[in-house]
Amino acid sequence: MNDVPFVRTGKLNEVKRFMKRTVTIAMTSGLVMAGLSAAAQADQRATTGKALYSCSSGYYCAWKDSAYSGTKLLNDNSTSGVRYPSQKDAVSSGVNRTTRSWCGVNELSASPDVTVVRWFAGDEISNLAGIAGANDRIDHYDVISNSGTCPA
Repeated sequence: MNDVPFVRTGKLNEVKRFMKRTVTIAMTSGLVMAGLSAAAQADQRATTGKALYSCSSGYYCAWKDSAYSGTKLLNDNSTSGVRYPSQKDAVSSGVNRTTRSWCGVNELSASPDVTVVRWFAGDEISNLAGIAGANDRIDHYDVISNSGTCPA
């Protein structure tokens, strides 16, 4: 560092202390910013997980629109073995906070009914449009154990 023009020979230790403090401050600032970034990501996850806050533990909930918005069509805690009616062809998102599976079934008049989507315990599906043939196609739910099989 003695070849740097603005550093006098007697000031070398002061410059080293200044540089050490500057690096320490920069590192501390980086850690603080990383902490703020992690907090912002946690807030985003909380916002993304909106369904968990608008669907009570032990319940299955379904909404008319994607992203758990619009009219809440279903808020139920039925037990296994139940066929639960749905507002026909209207569900676009749902969350399952039960310990059972919920099978979304499309009732077909000319052929057997078809399961279009299955929510296992803990599943969240924010947009059924991403699942071929599922959006706005559920006519009823078959509630089954998690190890059970949905109707074909």
